[in-house]
Amino acid sequence: MSEKEAKRVYVVEQVLAGKITVRQAAELLEFPP
Repeated sequence: MSEKEAKRVYVVEQVLAGKITVRQAAELLEFPP
């Protein structure tokens, strides 16, 4: 698993756990809004 994939998995888990919003996740993963 690449570092980018690992970060994506971590961020998705944070969203599912309700710790961050989808918007925050997108910013963390550097997706455009």
